[in-house]
Amino acid sequence: MLAACGRKPAPHDVSLDDELSENAAATANDPALRAALRGSIMVDPTLVGRANADAIRPPVEPYAAAIPPEGIADTGKPAETDTVQPAPAAKSPCPQCSAARGALTLAALAEAEGAPFARCAGAIGYSAAWASRLPDTVPLYPRADVIEAAGADGAGCMLRAVNLRSSAAPGRLLDWYATKLRRAGLAVEHRADGRQHVLAASRPDGTAALIMVGGNSIGGSEATLLVGSDR
Repeated sequence: MLAACGRKPAPHDVSLDDELSENAAATANDPALRAALRGSIMVDPTLVGRANADAIRPPVEPYAAAIPPEGIADTGKPAETDTVQPAPAAKSPCPQCSAARGALTLAALAEAEGAPFARCAGAIGYSAAWASRLPDTVPLYPRADVIEAAGADGAGCMLRAVNLRSSAAPGRLLDWYATKLRRAGLAVEHRADGRQHVLAASRPDGTAALIMVGGNSIGGSEATLLVGSDR
């Protein structure tokens, strides 16, 4: 009796089922979709080991860390402790600056700067080891990073050429090297051309040095040291 009180069920929509079936058949026959679903997945083998970062089992290779910031290991380098005197006032023109503009290598720079550097320019060799063989007259600036180094030892000549980078301001490097050169008994001259500065120093025994200093984009400085001797 209660069943007689219910409403008549709605008729089954056969047309909707047929439409869905036709769409499914059409989709299955779509060559582009079939190729996308059945095709192989491209995998980068260098990134496979980094997948599943939250998995319990570690990846098959260690994660590649980012490059550490510059100066992170400065604590292992000697700090500057010397008392420095101001460099001489800059003069112009700067012939050493003009000669250095067209030099693309340390050997070309030595050749362009003339005696006593040019004597060994043809026999120059490149190695970071030359930076550790600088004379006490012109040492590496404390906590500086060597970019490139070259040198030569031969009959009648000695040459050291070093490119370095420092977080110190250009004026600080100029004062520090001017103090070192004076203490070694060299006469020091300061030339400038724009933001490029050069300390030119020489001694009667044939020893000469050029310290070329300029600023960089991050507030520090880059310098090139040239030390030569006729012997």
